[in-house]
Amino acid sequence: MNAIRNWYQDVSDAHLPITDPVLIFALVMILILLGPAAARRLGMPGLVGLIIGGAIVGEAGLGLIARPGTMELLGTVGLLYLMFAAGLGLDLAQFSRQRNRSVIFGLVSFFIPQIMGVLAGVYLLGFDLIPAVLLGSIVGSHTLLALPIAKRIGIARNTAITMATGGTIVTDALSLTVLAVVAALAAGEMTAMFWITFPLMVGAYAASIIIGLPIIGRWFYRSVQREANTEFVFLLVVLFISAALSDAVGLAPIVGAFLAGLVMNRLVPDTGPLMNRVHFVGEALFIPFFLLAVGMLVDFRVLVSWNVWWLALVFTSLVFVGKGGSALLVARLFKNTREEGWAIAGLSIPQAAATLAVTLVGYRLELFTSEVVNAVVVMMLLTCLVGPWLVERFGRQVALQEEKAPYRPTDAPQRMLVPLGNPATADALMDLAFSIRDQDSHEPVYPLTVARDDGQVEAHVAAGEKMLGHAVIHAAGASVPVIPVTRVDINVANGITRAVTELRISNIVVGWNGYGGGRQRIFGGILDQVLQQTQQAVMICRMQRLLNTTEQIVIVVPPLTDRQPGFDVMVRMLKLMAHHISAKLRVVTTEETWTAVRRVFEKGRPEVTVNFEPVSIWSNLLPVLDKTVEEHDILALFSARKGRLAWQPMLDRLPSTFARRFDEQNLLVVYPSEVVVETSSAMASHLDELPLIEALADGRTAFDLDEQNHEAALKQIVDVVFSDDDATRSILTEVLVRNSREFSAEVTPGVVLVHAHVSAVTEPTVLLGISPAGLRFPLVQRPANLVFVLLSPANRSPEQHLKALAEIAKLVRQETTVKRLRNARSADDLRQSLEPANEK
Repeated sequence: MNAIRNWYQDVSDAHLPITDPVLIFALVMILILLGPAAARRLGMPGLVGLIIGGAIVGEAGLGLIARPGTMELLGTVGLLYLMFAAGLGLDLAQFSRQRNRSVIFGLVSFFIPQIMGVLAGVYLLGFDLIPAVLLGSIVGSHTLLALPIAKRIGIARNTAITMATGGTIVTDALSLTVLAVVAALAAGEMTAMFWITFPLMVGAYAASIIIGLPIIGRWFYRSVQREANTEFVFLLVVLFISAALSDAVGLAPIVGAFLAGLVMNRLVPDTGPLMNRVHFVGEALFIPFFLLAVGMLVDFRVLVSWNVWWLALVFTSLVFVGKGGSALLVARLFKNTREEGWAIAGLSIPQAAATLAVTLVGYRLELFTSEVVNAVVVMMLLTCLVGPWLVERFGRQVALQEEKAPYRPTDAPQRMLVPLGNPATADALMDLAFSIRDQDSHEPVYPLTVARDDGQVEAHVAAGEKMLGHAVIHAAGASVPVIPVTRVDINVANGITRAVTELRISNIVVGWNGYGGGRQRIFGGILDQVLQQTQQAVMICRMQRLLNTTEQIVIVVPPLTDRQPGFDVMVRMLKLMAHHISAKLRVVTTEETWTAVRRVFEKGRPEVTVNFEPVSIWSNLLPVLDKTVEEHDILALFSARKGRLAWQPMLDRLPSTFARRFDEQNLLVVYPSEVVVETSSAMASHLDELPLIEALADGRTAFDLDEQNHEAALKQIVDVVFSDDDATRSILTEVLVRNSREFSAEVTPGVVLVHAHVSAVTEPTVLLGISPAGLRFPLVQRPANLVFVLLSPANRSPEQHLKALAEIAKLVRQETTVKRLRNARSADDLRQSLEPANEK
């Protein structure tokens, strides 16, 4: 044994620490590879293995690598990168809603340990007041060391975790402010000028970062050609310049790194390739460098001193009691679960970044002894072991609690098809699909190219394969699974429709050049055919700008479009988009429907900031949008296919109108799914239930309406059934007339459907009026020859009422059926008109 010890001593004297940069980097890579794996085999978080590995190879361990120089540089880079990534990954919309809680948590989590640290320093350890205050600031700060674990588990956007992440801003800012004041006091610089210049410099720095960086970032992403390397290097430039400026004004560089991440948050979409590169480089290199550098601070030689262990015990107890108690207290205050409380504690217990900065400054100012410094390092090691363990254990329970939430139709699996036809817009369409895709979804995205079956079909297939190959590479950069699809068809729309059926697609994301009208009517031949041939949700996109420059999504919800079966699912997709690109939502809708629309937007996940802009008169929509839509906004329009309940001629004209009027903004036209999901038998509402044929043919139809006034015509239709009850007849006529004025009732040209929930009927009642000459209705361009009236009992569910409306609308979609009904003059004619239609 002595011989081995002597041999190692000889080798150490001659060759250690290692100075060869290649060998140093090779050893570091081995530690990054094996350390986490070994820790996980022992049931500990992977990052604990890196900290222990750093302690083993450090100067106080085997002495293989010296911390000053290379590892100190890499560790500093890793620390700044960790804080920058934390700011980038923060859910700003959630943080905005949780900011009061974050501030409260930050204040509680700082001042309780701060006060405990001052009292323990003065009365237990015998420190003077200034070192005791500095000790309080050490245990009052914390580092988001375990945040990568929360992200891996999938709870980083949990409200409690967001609160704890936001609280870091408060704790570290207060800790470093105390350090600045103590440093100035110790150096004799605590003058009136200090209190004037320091706040001014900090305010000027914060203003320049908060105001200047978004302007520079948007200019960069708009002006510089999109290249993965360039975008990532730009983020690194922003990170280190912000950190350097922070150090220049007297703040720690970690404050500048975190602030830069917060400011750049909106410009780096959560689901894009750029954010994936940020996570990859950080988790693979920079953050492990920092953890190894922290471990190398441990000096095993001074651990034989009982005073060091006594100090380390006191410091660690202050952290565990102060930080853990604060986390559980705030969790109880805001009614978080017990598991969320412990996960918050796991995030706020680790001490590394601000702790290290304050300790080293205190040592240089001779406020702390070397024993205090080593005790702090031991405390850092212990807290960095316990904090991640708590997040790992209780974070999984939090994730399981979220998974057990009640199922909603909006949580249905997404199978997304992205038809690609233009290489210039392929990346933008894929990015848009990624932004509306649930991050927890295991379903792949299906990029599709359709080759025309003509004389050059092989060339078309080859060109399509090139585009699909690029789409696959782009998706790989965002870590999104894709399955490229190619179809050959004479008609491109038929090829898309066939793929939708074969792949059981639920959502279609397709590009549009912004031109329509004339014979193409809405978007163009291909897109119009896809809409006619499918029932799935369709998002038609004209992309003019990068998604990550979006500040707000302005959503137009016309009357009745909120009553489509897939409306809530499409709302969730738009909320996912806003969530992933950190944008706000502004919903423009009518005053009559905004309460119902608001209810849909405010329920369910994800939680985003939603503002509402009710429009009193729908014809004032465009002037309202002129004032609402800004340069960096997305304009989204909810629409409906022709013949559906919510359809009206205006919806076919609005896309082209919007494209011309807002020619610089991204434009989305969304068609919610028409597939009705039956969740219970009580929701069923079929035409046999009404029963329609016999009812209309047996005294519920007004033939040969000769009234030109729609109010008189509705009165005449109501008279067919309620002529003996003047009061009921008057109430029903008034309700129907009011509804026909507020909403366009046109189903197809020449057919109007007026409906209402009323207490005057106990079962669904359908009436029909036939006018050969045609009736003029408000908000309807063409005269109506057929007027359907649906009266539902007041206690009938909205789902049942909407299903009945949809089936009546479906009945009159066939032009031949409409023609037969229009020509009916008797009950027998009516039966002959309806029976073939009902069979279909």
